[in-house]
Amino acid sequence: MEKITVEWGGLIIMEPMAIVWNWLITIFGVVAYFKLRKNTSPPYKNWSLFFLILGISGFFGGLGHGLFYYWGLTGKILPWTTGILSVYFAERGIYAFIPAEKEVWKKRLQLFSLLKMIIMLAGMAFVSFDFSWTKNNSIIGLTLIVGLGGYLLSRKYKELVYFPIGILVLSSAAFVHGFDINIHPWFNRDDFAHLIMLAGMSFFLVALQKFDLKSSQAN
Repeated sequence: MEKITVEWGGLIIMEPMAIVWNWLITIFGVVAYFKLRKNTSPPYKNWSLFFLILGISGFFGGLGHGLFYYWGLTGKILPWTTGILSVYFAERGIYAFIPAEKEVWKKRLQLFSLLKMIIMLAGMAFVSFDFSWTKNNSIIGLTLIVGLGGYLLSRKYKELVYFPIGILVLSSAAFVHGFDINIHPWFNRDDFAHLIMLAGMSFFLVALQKFDLKSSQAN
């Protein structure tokens, strides 16, 4: 399906709906950040940073889409790199739930995530500047670490089951792209994927709020 381009006051704007959906992600990320930042425990410090950086990534992602005519791939630098950085904090947020008796494993996993982030950023900078680095980083960090990690940790903390549920929702975006589901020129497969992204990450926020509520009631 052909990308929509509009002209506004002499300014050529490409994919206007991509701007809308990316900025909705920004709003969601900032709101989630302020909801979580009051809790200063390690899981919430990391997850609040995930949502904040996600919001920053969405803001610049919207600009990168809309002003692609002028900026080209240069406009993708900030959204793609902050996308990798945000996933790093999501991974650390999951690790922070690991019980103290498994501290050695926690430190090993933290080191793995740090090295993975460095490799992905270096690959984007020195090997090939394309979205595959951000995409593959998200597959490893969200699907394997947040999804699988959340499932394993939900055996101890049942509220964390919402993490793998969120990942299952996010995974449906691959179905939308794979079958090229374009409902309307103003709601194409990328817009659909952004909607799915918002829905999936809402489950992350639900998991954190439910865990926080249970912890406060226990105290």
